[in-house]
Amino acid sequence: MPRTGWGKPMGRMAVAVAAVAALVSMPAGAESILDKLTLDSVHTGSIRIGRATVPLPEGEWIVTALNEAKNTSNSVLATVTLASFAGEKLSGYITIDLNADMSASGWTPHQFCHRTDVYFIHKDADYGNDQACWGVNHYVFDKTSTYKPTQGKNIQATLAGRGQTMPSTMIYALYRLSDRSNYLTYAVHVNPALSGFADETGKWADSSWHKDLIGASPDKVAYLEAFKAKAAPLYAAMKDGGLYTGRADPAAAAKPAPGGASQTTAAPSVEQRLTTLKDLHDRQVITPAEYEAKRKEILGGL
Repeated sequence: MPRTGWGKPMGRMAVAVAAVAALVSMPAGAESILDKLTLDSVHTGSIRIGRATVPLPEGEWIVTALNEAKNTSNSVLATVTLASFAGEKLSGYITIDLNADMSASGWTPHQFCHRTDVYFIHKDADYGNDQACWGVNHYVFDKTSTYKPTQGKNIQATLAGRGQTMPSTMIYALYRLSDRSNYLTYAVHVNPALSGFADETGKWADSSWHKDLIGASPDKVAYLEAFKAKAAPLYAAMKDGGLYTGRADPAAAAKPAPGGASQTTAAPSVEQRLTTLKDLHDRQVITPAEYEAKRKEILGGL
């Protein structure tokens, strides 16, 4: 049974840095992840997703869902969900979002890098298409989800099939690394209930895990600090190794097209932005509160 030690309050994170120091570029052209990955396959150390080899936290991780979709620029985007169990209990789950083919038009910046309401955040870059950040926070889950991957089931449905319910609150580390050509959004969630903490229900802002309230619970602060220490090497392994080799040259991307016409990228429409936002919410990359706040901001610009 796949297991992970990330849900424990203490312990040493084992990242196979030698094997996964970089996300390695494959030959040009999008490669379907559905041809290379299979549901229920178990991975340790790293996972190959299309053009990339992505490092994993310690433990065994099982693929529970695969998704592919095209954005408005016709780029193929991939999402892989993995889970790990301690006995029959969910100890952790991972979502990995990345582009299957390179782009010269860039990506919408991820809001996590801008946040000031999370327990911890570290930023090395956050301007234009370039983002390099990671942080630690809590997430309050719905018991069901409308997310329908191309293959497999969303994490709530996966647990229901095992006779379990989704933990109400989980702790996660989110990593965002992007440039004009590539992006990676990577979230590792762990279940604090396996370390003896009560599974809290209620609103995100009222949770005792909230950064403004957690000071009253030294044991929870210690748990988050231990989790942060385990999560940091994963960010370092990805960032220091470089996300992809053979990145597109930003200067080349800015050169005029043949015939003297300049290459420009149209700003996404309101409908496109709302669709992207809804997708992020359905895949639980952002919280319901973040979804509503950003939705109001987009609609307020009409």
